[in-house]
Parts: sequence; C-alpha cells; structure tokens
Amino acid sequence: MYKTLRIQVETLFMVVLGMTFIGGCASKIDSSAPEPIRTFVEPDQGSDYLLYRPSSYDRHYDWPLVVVCHSAFADSPHQQIRDWAQLAEREGLLVAAPALSAVRSAFARKPKVQRELLLADEARILSVVRHVRAGNSVSRDRVFIYGFSGGAHSALFTGLRNPAVFRAIALMGPAFDEAYLLASDVAVASYQPVFVNYSPADSITDKHGKRCVDWLRSQQSSVRVDATGSTVRTDTSGVVAFFDDVVRRTAWMDIQVLPLAEVNPVGRQFELRTVPKPQTVRWSFGDGDETSVPRPIHVYASPGTYRVEVHATFADRESDSRSIMLAVPQGTTTPVAVQAHTRVPQVP
Repeated sequence: MYKTLRIQVETLFMVVLGMTFIGGCASKIDSSAPEPIRTFVEPDQGSDYLLYRPSSYDRHYDWPLVVVCHSAFADSPHQQIRDWAQLAEREGLLVAAPALSAVRSAFARKPKVQRELLLADEARILSVVRHVRAGNSVSRDRVFIYGFSGGAHSALFTGLRNPAVFRAIALMGPAFDEAYLLASDVAVASYQPVFVNYSPADSITDKHGKRCVDWLRSQQSSVRVDATGSTVRTDTSGVVAFFDDVVRRTAWMDIQVLPLAEVNPVGRQFELRTVPKPQTVRWSFGDGDETSVPRPIHVYASPGTYRVEVHATFADRESDSRSIMLAVPQGTTTPVAVQAHTRVPQVP
C-alpha cells in the first residue's frame, strides 16, 4: 500500500514538474504588474527565459514582442523583466528576457572567444522567439530587440544578423567593442533602424555610446541617437517610443522565394510580404528582366547567382527597397547587407 502510494505521489510530482516546464511557472515578481512573470524553457538550447504577457492580451490579435538582453553585474533577466513589466502592461507588449552568456566580463575576452558566446546567445534568442511565437499570437512585423549596457553586444549581434526577424534594435548605455562584431563578419542592413541612447554625463557610457554610433554610421546603418536622454535601466519609455515611430514611419518588407515544380529547377515564384500593403512594386531579377506584377514567376536562362531587388511605394510612408542574392537552381538566398533605399532621416 505504501509503495503504491509512493509511486502515485512520485508520478503526480513528475506530471506537475512536466507541466511547469511546458506551460511555464508563474511567479509574482512585481506586485504592481497585474499579470505574473512566467519562466519557460526554450526547447532548442534548453535554457530558461522569462515572459511577461499583459492582462489585456487577446489571442485573436497580433501582439508586438520585445526581446530584452540583460547586462552583467547587478543586472539579470529578472531585473530586466521587472523593469519592463509595467511598461509592457501599459503599452500592450509581450516581453521576453533570455539568460545570456556573452555579457559576463566581455571586455576580458579575446574577440574569437566572445564570438562563440555571441553565436550561442544568438541561437538562444532565436529559439526564444520561435517558442514565444508557438504559444502566443505574435505580430510578424513587430518583433524588436533591446540591449542594456553589456547586453548591447548580444542585442546588436543578433539583431544585425537577423534583420528579417527583428524590425529594429535599441541599445541603452551600450558597452561596445567593434572588434567583437568585426570578428564575426556582421553585416549591417541599412534599412534596419538602430536606436542608441547614451549620456554625456557618464564618461564611460559617453565613450562607448559614441564609439557604437560611429561604427554603425561607418556601416551605413540607419542609426538614431539620443545623447541627452537618461540611461537609467528602468527608464525605457524612450525605447518604446522609438519602436512606435519605426512602425508608424517605415514599412516592414520581407522577400519570399518559392520553388516551382521539379521539372523547372531554374524557375522561382517571388512574393513580397509587407505591412502596410504597397501601392506599387517593381521587381528586378538580376538578369535584366523586370516586372511590376506583385507575385511574379520568373524563369532564369541558366544557373547562377542573381541579385533580386524589389522596390515598393506606399500611401502613407516612405518608399523602400529590399535585395537578396539568389542561387539558382539551389534556391538558397542571402540578404544583401547594404542596399539603396529612401532612408529614414537620422537624428543628430
């Protein structure tokens, strides 16, 4: 009897433990936020992350997602999610805070060592985004990444390498060393806005902030700067205002390339996913042919690598372009890092 009872208790414990990892473990960290902050385990890397979902959440609508990258020392995923919870509640945001490894004593590491840690953080962050999408209604065009102090390296590295995932990047009081990015061959998509906030009142953040801005501008980044604002960790209202401005003023664009039947290996169908809907589109396939058909089918005369570009105009915002390098017949695509488009005016 006692053995049977023990087995039943142990079975119940394992079921509850499994439900905790699958459904998230609720813990009331910030009493001023009406919803609990939940802990999840992303499946690809097996690491924990925290998620805040506002009380107004409705699965019938698409919600913006902000991935927040913590710093070292006194900062942590718990600190970041607590800082963001009230703002997320007020602004209607999903906020995810993964545990990162590239933020600890970063400046004591050699660039190659830091690169491996940044790659691990990138894999972890992308897995978190996929996991949050799987369990929540996340907007496809409003996913952002934010880094505070030492977390700026992971945010910038992951954001720049994945412009199709992260619409914009924001950094506050960034710790910055371009050697970590140069060692990783990080390319900059000029259409992806980057916001850098630092304070001249702090000699350290002033130095690193200017260094970060100078590097981004040298890479033709669409960088916006606030060198007069607060770099207090809890004051992220300016970051959210930046994200809102990006959505309001610029279009989200993503090129999709679909194969045709196997009997035509050099043919492709192209589609431009955009928010909002464009007024006009103009495709250039890299072999001299062009079209204004929204979802064109194009057959290449021979195998090769072609630069495919699409230009779109919109009723209420600036026109823009996207480019990819398409390998035919393999079908692999690579985003073109720096491309001509109507740029968002930079804030000095």
